[in-house]
Amino acid sequence: MVSLPEIQTILRESIPSLFNQAQKVGASHRKLVLALYKLQMQSAKVASAKDDFAGEDAFGNEFIRNLNKLLAVKKREPCVDRCMRFISAFVQLAYEKDIEYLEKRRPTQSAADNSDIENNNDEEVVEETVFSRFIEFLICYLLRGFNAKEKMVRLRCCQLVAMTVTCLGEMDEELYLELVSKLSERVRDKEANIRVQAAVSLSKLQGSEGDDEARRVTKRLLLLLHHDASAEVRRAVLLNIVKSNVTLPYILERVRDVDAINRKYLFLRVLPTIDFRALSIEYRERILSAGINDRDPGVRRACVQLLGESWLQTVDQNLLELIESLDVVDSPIADDAIKALFNMYPEIPENMDFVEEIWNNLTPETSFLIRVTLEYFAGKGDESNKLDEMLPEVLKLANYLSSFVKKLEDEDDEELLPDHEYVIRQLLMVTRLSDFPDELGRRHMLTLMRQMLVLPEISESSIEIITDILKKLAINERDFTSMMAEVVSDIRESLIENMSSDDEESKQEQIITLIKCLVIIKYLLQRCQEASTSLSQNSSIYGLLSEYAVPAIQSSEAVLQEYGVECLALCCVLDKTLAADNIELFIQAATEGSINLCTTALKALLDLTFMFGIADISINLEQGQLLELFLGQLESDNPEIQALIVQGLAKLLYAHRLPEPSRILERLL
Repeated sequence: MVSLPEIQTILRESIPSLFNQAQKVGASHRKLVLALYKLQMQSAKVASAKDDFAGEDAFGNEFIRNLNKLLAVKKREPCVDRCMRFISAFVQLAYEKDIEYLEKRRPTQSAADNSDIENNNDEEVVEETVFSRFIEFLICYLLRGFNAKEKMVRLRCCQLVAMTVTCLGEMDEELYLELVSKLSERVRDKEANIRVQAAVSLSKLQGSEGDDEARRVTKRLLLLLHHDASAEVRRAVLLNIVKSNVTLPYILERVRDVDAINRKYLFLRVLPTIDFRALSIEYRERILSAGINDRDPGVRRACVQLLGESWLQTVDQNLLELIESLDVVDSPIADDAIKALFNMYPEIPENMDFVEEIWNNLTPETSFLIRVTLEYFAGKGDESNKLDEMLPEVLKLANYLSSFVKKLEDEDDEELLPDHEYVIRQLLMVTRLSDFPDELGRRHMLTLMRQMLVLPEISESSIEIITDILKKLAINERDFTSMMAEVVSDIRESLIENMSSDDEESKQEQIITLIKCLVIIKYLLQRCQEASTSLSQNSSIYGLLSEYAVPAIQSSEAVLQEYGVECLALCCVLDKTLAADNIELFIQAATEGSINLCTTALKALLDLTFMFGIADISINLEQGQLLELFLGQLESDNPEIQALIVQGLAKLLYAHRLPEPSRILERLL
């Protein structure tokens, strides 16, 4: 049996030697840790006449004496870091051995011990071991270093506590409260790296949600996550805080963290641990919108990785189920998200096949998936012939559209109308991808598009797509404008035929029909901008202007005035003379009209200035009148008008379209 003086001598020789070897190379740590553990067990067997734990105390004191040498080093040194990892490895090994020891003892407890436990089942019996006494002794000693003046001492004490606190097991309440108190002080340390280690330690003391002290710990961590100036501290909390209904909103806020690494870690390491189906649709939208539109390419890739490797795996690679969880009918980000997914994982769209049954039983989700997939292949150009393989014949597309248009017209349930309208819009976008090689199908589609434009159930967004399709179906520009003019005329004639009285309901119906006519004219004129068409050479456009746009501007209805001004502005873009003749009308609308009319008129003036130059459109105005209008609107009480004018003037300055650029730049600044 080794005596106490002998074990003390052995410890003074062996422990410094082990620390000395540990600081040189990390590869031998496993062997050194085992040697240190054997010394601890050997020491635990030694007792004195007055103290049964004299050997353990000797080991602890020698261990602390060597630890103090590490804490005293004033700079970051690799050898010290290796020793810190050595200490952590030793504590972890001793903890594992202690768990094994306790597991072996449980089945062999005596009947008397069991009886004692049953009689005292209100008290939790925690058995002390060599390791439990040592780790408590070590933690208590490290806590004394938390208030040291030297920042490296505070850092290393916090670092060791972070490495070893999980090995404490069942600790008494006094030690737990002292730990929380000391760590709460260190999370306010002026040194960021100390706050990082304190935050990591504090996060390991989070208990159940019902525990008051655990709630206070979580609250302190949330304050760090929300307010700490250091990205590293926020990252430490983000990676270690428990996920609950309380913490989740704060965690998801980090999608807007100023640090790109934190945003990336959120998508790669935090969100994959959360089942996205437990999140509300609003949270899913916010996550994807922030990630897909992030300015950092690494964050964007991480977001798509989350979508393709975590969320898709959660639904067993069922892409349709994933799309259903995004509520595509009202989602502003689902389109970009799925396209980004296809770009990163091209094998997903490559392996898709849309059979006849799918086309005949379209839902918002399946129609969305079809449209996005076909647009993906269309964007690849000549690289793949998959678009031609997957796109149905024009006649079949027309039949699919006809069936859903009929459903829309016959539907009595108002809740289903948005779904039908959405499917029609997706089918129209698919139709827009076709080259219409089949003459029979082309004629059938042309007739169907004209019929759809007349229908009152067709939304404005669908009208825009139909206009694109009709332009592709038209022989040339003149044929396109003539065709659209005929459609507008048909809509107006239909209104006149169905008008039964001059009551308020009929007036509202008339206004709605005129708005639809103006919307169609707007989309027509937008698609004529690329062709240098003069109004004097195109009677169709001139007729639409005089019959619809001008009367709308003269109307007493504000909404008609706005659409009328917008259509007139688009006409002016096609004809410089017309622009100069109507410039005073736009100025009057910008100065005397409602906020919406003022905004529309200012957009028109800025566009015409960019198109023709301020001098050419101001020939009927006093010198500098238009420029003074722009500068005067910088003082507008409406922030949207201010923003519009600032953006417009900045673009005009870039294009060298304004006189006195230095004066304008000064006003902008």
